Amino acid sequence: MAPEYGDGVSQARLGPALEGVRDECFLACKTMFRDAAGAAKDLATSLEALRTDYLDLYQMHSVTTKEDVDEIMGEGGALEVFKKAKADGVIKHIGFSAHDEEQALRLIETGEFETVLFPLNFMAHRTGGVGAAVLAAAQARGMGVLALKAYAKCRLKPADGVVAMDLAGTLGEVVGDASTVKHIPQKILSTYKKDFAVVCDPKYKCWYSPEDETEWAEYAPAFAAGAPWGSCRLLTPRVRRKLFRYSLGLGATSALAPGNAAMWEMGMKWVEGQSEVAAFDDADIPAMEARYKGLTPIFHKFDAYGNKVSHAGINQ
Repeated sequence: MAPEYGDGVSQARLGPALEGVRDECFLACKTMFRDAAGAAKDLATSLEALRTDYLDLYQMHSVTTKEDVDEIMGEGGALEVFKKAKADGVIKHIGFSAHDEEQALRLIETGEFETVLFPLNFMAHRTGGVGAAVLAAAQARGMGVLALKAYAKCRLKPADGVVAMDLAGTLGEVVGDASTVKHIPQKILSTYKKDFAVVCDPKYKCWYSPEDETEWAEYAPAFAAGAPWGSCRLLTPRVRRKLFRYSLGLGATSALAPGNAAMWEMGMKWVEGQSEVAAFDDADIPAMEARYKGLTPIFHKFDAYGNKVSHAGINQ
């Protein structure tokens, strides 16, 4: 949960649903504000909207730039609010989410955080080369690792989706009164629209193309071409299971589906009644790589010219 989602609408809807069952849930929330004043206000608003007096986990949301980290860790930065809130029992654990390996590693090295929420998915890890360093650093410190974008398939181009938040008419052009947005700092919001557009999937509203194929049951040659039919493996029609298992198999504590009701139900249907999730089968890797061949992962280390990039700097 984060107040950014729907600019407060999502948490306002979740609050009533938590009444009577709050202590049965592990409730995590985030803030986009890097300064103490903004983070304190966001925290108070979230507690009120979620109808609770504590959060199990509170996280710095979407840390992407060097400036983000500098402000969070500096005097008057958001970390001051987090640490005081933990001392007061308002939050139980401190974490962060990030979309850039370099900045994630900087935060991990401070020793101030207990969890890291980071993209650990098949395409970003195997094709984009993203995630291994963060995972290793976090595990070395005994941190909880939460895998973002477990169902992610590829990046969206502007022509393939819609611009998020209804704030942009054409790419790079801010229309309407952006100052009415309460839960995203204006300096961050302006980069969304000026420097790169946040393009969302028109069906699932996430800013990438998720895997939603439910009937993928191709016969994939597991051996050399020309092998007898009996030596071909039938891939089960639940590709998302494989993606989910892959993320967990990397060493993640938990893996998250897109914040969409239909996607969430897709994931929950196959974990209900299971005491544990079956391990990922490495024998499926060749077929999965073939399935996603030619697609651009939402996170990768280098652009077409070999320059290091984060998701914020990739031309969509």
